[in-house]
Amino acid sequence: MQNRLGLLALTAAITVTFLVLPSALLAPPASAPASTANLSTAAPPAALLKVNSTGIAGYEGGKSPNSTITYLNASWRQPTVTCTATNSSALFDALLAGNRSDLAAGTGVKCGGGLATTFAWYDFGVSNTTNVTIVSAATLPIPAGSVVHVSIHAGAPATVRISDGTHSISKTHASPGIDYVAQVGVLGYPATSGIQPLANFGTVSFGATYTHATGTNDMKIGTLTKGIGGFALAAKVTLRDTALKALAVPTPLVGSLGSFKIVWKAAT
Repeated sequence: MQNRLGLLALTAAITVTFLVLPSALLAPPASAPASTANLSTAAPPAALLKVNSTGIAGYEGGKSPNSTITYLNASWRQPTVTCTATNSSALFDALLAGNRSDLAAGTGVKCGGGLATTFAWYDFGVSNTTNVTIVSAATLPIPAGSVVHVSIHAGAPATVRISDGTHSISKTHASPGIDYVAQVGVLGYPATSGIQPLANFGTVSFGATYTHATGTNDMKIGTLTKGIGGFALAAKVTLRDTALKALAVPTPLVGSLGSFKIVWKAAT
């Protein structure tokens, strides 16, 4: 699937970006639209897929290449990351992908020497290329425990907005693509791929049930707005290494099929 290729390129690009970030960002860190989503537990669709990935953990939703997703709203509570002396990293994201473009945004953490650096980022990818931008902590600080809200509106232009409740940024891009797959979750790779081990984020909570950010994690196809697990082709994705060892595992969907948690299991 093309969105898989976009996710692979995205994580690789951000890992490379880490190598050229200003030293200030690598220093030790300083001490949604409304919807009718309800918080009752709903049954997931019979077609909910359970798949493994060496790149992501979380949930994907969509319908078909002929069904355009017009927006995705996502929220999560930024976790407290436990850093060890081993370098590691993790990204938390929302993404729309399709035939010619990827629109993604989120937060990330990089561990080095036992210290964590947290940041926001966004990416406008076209034809499986990436254009990753790291947002400075001065512009958009992401303290542990804050509720992160990402909204992605497809179209010409496309708009991506990231907020931590007190600060926000909004960016536009003349996207030429049609977006028909949405993804919310964690990006990471096992060390066997040459990418840094997955940072220990403990448990990260996504969606309105846990963040109280109304209307997340909702997506819209046509005139229908549902939780990311409410459409056909929805998938629960577990992050595993190449030997199928679980690294990050999503819990079942709750609320309006848009809320879940991801539990860290192992770095590599």
